[in-house]
Amino acid sequence: MFIRARVMSIYIANFFFSLHYALLVYINSSFLGKFFTPGAVSALFALGAVGSILAFLLAPSLLLRSGVKRSLIYILAIDYAALTGLTLAHSPALVAFSFVLFSTTVLLIPLCLDIFLEARTRESLTGEIRGTNLTIGSLGILLAPLIISVIAFDSQFRLVYILSALALLPLILVSVFFKKIPSNFHTKVSILAINLRAYSKDLRRVALVRLILEFFYAIMTIYVPVYLYEVIGFSWHAIGIIFTIMLLPFVLIERPLGKLADHKWGEKEIMTTGLVLASVAVFILPFLEASLVAWALVLFLSRIGASSIEVSSESYFFKHVNKDDTALISIFRMMRPAGVILGSAAGIALINMCSYTTMFFLLSAVVFLGTLLSARIADTL
Repeated sequence: MFIRARVMSIYIANFFFSLHYALLVYINSSFLGKFFTPGAVSALFALGAVGSILAFLLAPSLLLRSGVKRSLIYILAIDYAALTGLTLAHSPALVAFSFVLFSTTVLLIPLCLDIFLEARTRESLTGEIRGTNLTIGSLGILLAPLIISVIAFDSQFRLVYILSALALLPLILVSVFFKKIPSNFHTKVSILAINLRAYSKDLRRVALVRLILEFFYAIMTIYVPVYLYEVIGFSWHAIGIIFTIMLLPFVLIERPLGKLADHKWGEKEIMTTGLVLASVAVFILPFLEASLVAWALVLFLSRIGASSIEVSSESYFFKHVNKDDTALISIFRMMRPAGVILGSAAGIALINMCSYTTMFFLLSAVVFLGTLLSARIADTL
């Protein structure tokens, strides 16, 4: 794989961030379930997402005042402290506080890395560079379920939190050597001051597609592990194998799709195809029984769709902004906590009032409706 030296340090940082984050994303709900009821767990996810949105609202001002590099180091320190709390906590109150603090700050890390990467990216190579960055991050994500399948026996999750904290250390080391970006790089530092109508409808449509993707991720990461473990009856070892196979598309196809978006197809076709594939895969889930192969294949198909949506939306958005558009980048990244809020709220309502089956059917319909947005964007090729 050809990696440009000027962005290699960001690729490395993204790898360790992805490993750090992915080690937790599939076990958080089960770990919290040892202390709280399912409704309280969903409420904590929603509360953490609200905190994350508030952090994104404040982020442009923080970056202007402290600079991107210093802000990143501050955020990493807070993230590390929150993980320490989760690792050592035995009281529900400390677990809840540490989880909300972690959820509030952790997504600011890729925001800072976005700005560093955007400062070093030529527009003509946006798809390739973003696709490569996503692929390298996906290698970290792919390792996570393998590690979980080995060490999370009998639902003992504290070692996973320790390893996640250790993954932060090389990220901190790499970030210390990042070159500073001038702290006065944007005059419109307030997200609230941004007039979104001044920007193209296509950017707004892509942001909404990204919100749908994050809603998809929220449902799949909060509820599917619990569904596989408690309803279907898989062991965590089996779940780790299923998730490892599921995540392969992020490693295998995102960089090639990024290059295709630059030179052949454009993002519109890739995004629409991904939405259809993800929708179909989720629709099939309620009909699956306790077959490891069947679950692995259908979830693999769902992630072919998700990875296609992810790389095409990244490529399209960052072709239309630059490193000065900090507030817009914050809004784009805010789609993840917004998706968590919507996903956890929908999950609480549907599981309590209906069933997992209804939740999967609703998710399939929402993802498919995203094609109405992607089909209307002006393609780049």
